[in-house]
Amino acid sequence: MLFRSHVVTANKALLAHHGTALAKAAEAKGVTLAFEASVAGGIPIVKALREGLAGNRIGRLYGILNGTCNYILTTMRKTGRAFGDVLAEAQKLGYAEAGIKKPGRKDVLLMTLAPTATVVGVFTTNRFCAAPVQLAKQHLASGKGIRALVINTGNANAGTGESGLANANDTCEAVAKLLGCEATQVLPFSTGVILEPLPVDRLLQQSLKRRHGSYPNPGRRARTRTAAGP
Repeated sequence: MLFRSHVVTANKALLAHHGTALAKAAEAKGVTLAFEASVAGGIPIVKALREGLAGNRIGRLYGILNGTCNYILTTMRKTGRAFGDVLAEAQKLGYAEAGIKKPGRKDVLLMTLAPTATVVGVFTTNRFCAAPVQLAKQHLASGKGIRALVINTGNANAGTGESGLANANDTCEAVAKLLGCEATQVLPFSTGVILEPLPVDRLLQQSLKRRHGSYPNPGRRARTRTAAGP
């Protein structure tokens, strides 16, 4: 902004600590500070306020724009369950950093599902399907009930041949052993670069840490576009 350049950011921490100062700097320089992607997972609340409600004088905004908090509080209200109980349920979701493509990124998610959950899939009709797609189709077709999703970013495990299928299967086998279910009850998802081997050892190392509850930021949701996954 010092050079009169418009800025677009999805950095929540940056805005939480320096948002007011940045907004003032942008106004002083006559440039735009666009930060909608950093608010509530990209929900277009900022755009709605600025454009759809531009004629209204809004003094304050009350609400919860966080999926995890919504889930916990809504479940507590509907079921009467205690916070700790619902929180433990929410903590079945978690991120991990495996350094699949770049270090320091949260690139692995292991999501467990209730035994009564129903899972369906919509798959690409492309004749060239990545290993996770092929395996997910087989696992869903088995009809044994899906108990977990294991998702990674940074590597699509696409165009990797038999070794790619073996890596995807090894991932499902390891997760199944962790959860006490069959490998066919685990769906693999991968997105990222193609034609590169999946670093399955690093992926499994982080996925299996879930046994010790060591995922950082438990309860957060994964949002990923799985071009190579189901």
